[in-house]
Formats: sequence, structure tokens, C-alpha cells
Amino acid sequence: MKPMMATINIGKDYYQFKIPVYLIQGEQDILTPMETTKVYFHKIQEPKKQMILVPNAAHGFNQAVLNA
Repeated sequence: MKPMMATINIGKDYYQFKIPVYLIQGEQDILTPMETTKVYFHKIQEPKKQMILVPNAAHGFNQAVLNA
């Protein structure tokens, strides 16, 4: 069995949803650039979508705060 990341390309394969979509990203995330998130967000087709930027947060659990 392949790892999930090897078989799923969310940016290529998943744009249409029948449920609300919420993208949550830390403002200091260096692993997922904000520009990449914005491009994907604008392609999503759904009944409701929202992008939430979390201040003083990175990609994982409180990385930005722990490294301060």
C-alpha cells in the first residue's frame, strides 16, 4: 500500500465539493506558501468556502510560538 500523499494530489484532483470548505493556514507557514493556498482556494467550487489565516502560527502545532 502506498502512503496517502503518494496517491492524492489535492491541488489537481479536488476542486468540487458538496459541503462547505474551510482552509486554515498559519500566517508564518513556510511549508505551504500562501500563494499556493490562494490559487487552490480560488479554484474550489462549493456551496460555501472560507480561508482562515491564523496569526503567529506556522505549519504545525505552535511552531512559530515555540521558535520565538
